Amino acid sequence: MQFAELLVKKGRIKPVISAMLKAHPYEEVAYDMYRVERFSRTGFGRIGNLEKEVLLGDCVKEWSLKLGNKNLKVSGDLSKKIRRVAVCGGAGGDLIPKAKSMEADVFVSGDIKYHTALSATYMGIALIDAGHNFTERLILPKLAREIELKRKELNLKVEVSTSTIDTNPWNA
Repeated sequence: MQFAELLVKKGRIKPVISAMLKAHPYEEVAYDMYRVERFSRTGFGRIGNLEKEVLLGDCVKEWSLKLGNKNLKVSGDLSKKIRRVAVCGGAGGDLIPKAKSMEADVFVSGDIKYHTALSATYMGIALIDAGHNFTERLILPKLAREIELKRKELNLKVEVSTSTIDTNPWNA
């Protein structure tokens, strides 16, 4: 017995089912459909293109300085040319397959596990683990602004602030 799984856009469901029924050798075809919800555009991960291709090693040097972390962990060929970059503040290792499916050359996040990095190597996507704290502190001011806008919109009487306390437990 063979099984197939397809992702079909809502507007294409009827033509796909029609083609499947036409091509299937059985008179009565068994199939199930499940609605798959997409992530909203306001998630934590982002992807984009650099203005020009750059060597991964050069990015590591520059981003190390900008993030204030001289101990970035890097997986991938430092001489690889990269252009498409995916990022997620904090611990975003679960987004690596999504980044790869969106053709990212490199994924930057924190708290990437050993086996996750090994899988990414086999997928052909470079990784930069810049540390949970270093990547998250970049996003916090933006999140605070978004929450503040929502607070004003809903006329809520709460204070929004971003802590300046460094909670990084790692010394080196």
